[in-house]
Amino acid sequence: MAGVALKSLALNHFRSYKRGVFNFSSKGSILFGKNGTGKTNMLEAMSLFSPGKGLRKSKNCEISRKPEELGWKIIGIFESVEGLFEIEVFFQPKGEKTILLDGKRIAQSKMNELVKVLWITPQMDRLWTSGASDRRNFIDRISFGFFSNHAKLLSSYEKLIRERNELFRIGSFEKSWMDALEIQIAKFGMEISLNRNKTIKLLNDSTNSQSGFPIPKLELLGDDFIDKNFYLRKLHNSRKIDSLSCRTSVGPHKSDLKMTYVDKAIDARHCSTGEQKALLISIILSISREIIKDSGKAPILLLDEVGAHLDDQRRRDLINELYKQNVQFFITATELSFFEVGNDEIEYLKLENDEGKSFMN
Repeated sequence: MAGVALKSLALNHFRSYKRGVFNFSSKGSILFGKNGTGKTNMLEAMSLFSPGKGLRKSKNCEISRKPEELGWKIIGIFESVEGLFEIEVFFQPKGEKTILLDGKRIAQSKMNELVKVLWITPQMDRLWTSGASDRRNFIDRISFGFFSNHAKLLSSYEKLIRERNELFRIGSFEKSWMDALEIQIAKFGMEISLNRNKTIKLLNDSTNSQSGFPIPKLELLGDDFIDKNFYLRKLHNSRKIDSLSCRTSVGPHKSDLKMTYVDKAIDARHCSTGEQKALLISIILSISREIIKDSGKAPILLLDEVGAHLDDQRRRDLINELYKQNVQFFITATELSFFEVGNDEIEYLKLENDEGKSFMN
């Protein structure tokens, strides 16, 4: 094992799980079962050991098991070269999400220093044909893996943008007040832009044709907000039009992301579904490779229904690359045959659901 592995997961009133404790191999696990048995729910719980709202981007109140709606709790026991540690995440109605490390409360951003979690979901198949906000979220999620302050930067930046928009809504403010606010917006926005640019450069330099997956090239679209004077001038010049819409029309929150299939020299939007999936997997493998290189610790990969749209050879290539990187991974599938690749180290775990309660058989 290189880095951190999830050894056990306890779920309490989480989605379709009323209560249960599940143990895992530090290598690879295939979670298989019919639709509705709780495979994605389990991956969602694992994704909440990283900053943010998890792979479904759900509100905390939406995750509570129905009809009880008592709140929810997840507990992960992780193993690293330094030993075992426990992360507990829980939410109570009319409360807030709380995170504990070995019983002591920590900030959400601290989890990103303890364990890196990456994922692919079926919804991401539409990433290159959906709205720009989805692609910004994608590159920001990737940036979390390389820059521990990125989530905090985004939170601070978004708060400042809301304050600027509120000033426009009120319709009356001092120029000095707006000037000071825009200086802070530019400060955080520039750092966000720099992190995104560095992340994209890392990924473009890291793509490996030997993995069996196509080589993608990523590119940020829109203005490059890394020059302070340029950024402040754009904000100042947009005040009149922004005051009409009560929205901030310039900044990294308006950027977009483009991906090109290098060998075919075509935009990912025009690729087949299978090609888009393969390009996405190539990016995730590159992220994992760079995180290992940067920190010496392998991330945990959550691959939900990743076998869809991949042929048998690509599935074998994926498993081979995951073992080559020595990462812990969790793959979901409705059919066990999707990932029967003859590797004795893979753990096959069957999930079932009886009367709305998910469990492992």
